[in-house]
Amino acid sequence: MQQVVHNTANTYVGQTDITNQDWYDPNVEELKTLMNRRDQAHQKVLQTRSTRSTSTAYKDACRLPQKRTRLVRKEGSGAADRNDMKGLYNGMDKVWGPKKKGSVHLKSTDRMETFSDCKTVVAIWSEQFQKIINVIGDLDHEALGNIPQRITKTSLDNIPAMAEMARAIAGLKNGKAPGVDGIPAEVWKHGGDNLFSRLHQLITNA
Repeated sequence: MQQVVHNTANTYVGQTDITNQDWYDPNVEELKTLMNRRDQAHQKVLQTRSTRSTSTAYKDACRLPQKRTRLVRKEGSGAADRNDMKGLYNGMDKVWGPKKKGSVHLKSTDRMETFSDCKTVVAIWSEQFQKIINVIGDLDHEALGNIPQRITKTSLDNIPAMAEMARAIAGLKNGKAPGVDGIPAEVWKHGGDNLFSRLHQLITNA
């Protein structure tokens, strides 16, 4: 079944181009210095006649930021492979910089005051949750017992037929995010009888 899903996905969905965020922050001082040197070398090449020395200087200036970002990326990937979470987060701090911590502003119930002190904000949230959650409800248990109950449909326990399963798959919408299995609707629709039979067998065994 895995091979059928893989082949169908390649045929009808294709490969997805994954664009990740860069492994560096251009605002980091070290990288900013390297990139400024690269830009200056480039301007020198543009403003003067290109010579072997200026071209070599520009290539070297381009090579340094790339080398530095690859090193940081390698350190982060190696830490992740070793399950070294401390090293991974330290590498992320080098790339993205430390997290910016700030206080969350909260308005009072009458919206006339704004609080930014952490202890005050926590106290206000605690008071609000106490009002909302810890409320003694006035329930009439006799009325709850008089609510009519629906008849249990034992037919839902029956194993679905192949035709019923095919109709359900045909009703799936294209272009939607897949579920926890990661298989989009297009794969199920174009998988053919082989995939249908494997899926029906899986549902039957379950």
